[in-house]
Amino acid sequence: MASTIPIDPPHDQTAPSGITVRERADGGTEFILPAWRNFGEKITFSLGWLVMGGCLAVSLFINDQVVEHLPGFLHFLVAGATHGYIYVLGAIELLLTLFCLNLWLRSSRIIATPEALKIITHWAFIKRTVTIPTAKIIELKAVNNATADTTRYYDIVVLSTGEKKSWLAQHTAPAVWYTENEVKAFNTGGKNMTLAAGLEGEAAAQWLLGKLRATSKINV
Repeated sequence: MASTIPIDPPHDQTAPSGITVRERADGGTEFILPAWRNFGEKITFSLGWLVMGGCLAVSLFINDQVVEHLPGFLHFLVAGATHGYIYVLGAIELLLTLFCLNLWLRSSRIIATPEALKIITHWAFIKRTVTIPTAKIIELKAVNNATADTTRYYDIVVLSTGEKKSWLAQHTAPAVWYTENEVKAFNTGGKNMTLAAGLEGEAAAQWLLGKLRATSKINV
């Protein structure tokens, strides 16, 4: 079995800030994206989470102290609208909570070889490892996932085919806004997953995308 110990030189000085590149003894390349990258994006969305949480807390307070004490029919009218508003705020706050947890906790390692892409993702103590053979990859692309102030952030997304049509694909008509490759991956039970998240700026995303394509000999 080929060694997985990095060989010298371990660092690629041309890598964007926060990304470490290691050349491996087995001929592959390892890209390390730690959780501490991109504080601008983290702070922006965390402030949004705090503001939304404050609005939710105020709404709950008003509902408890004012709306619930309104008389008869007036309570019926106001409570319906207030409760609906609170449910919407709660749903938004939950989504922002999950998004912010992903921003602050997620770190990634991508091991690229001509045979496969291996993605090791950590969220604190939670770990997920996925290996995708390059022969099954039908698209590797950079996708703009968020904008904070004037800075655009990108994900690197891989689409691959699977071994057989999934049960869900057999019973679901794909939505018209999906791309042809997304439908192909879905219909064959393949992968549509993020390799690297929160890359700051298009230049950083295109740099990593180019490196992954070159190392893995992927032309899609």
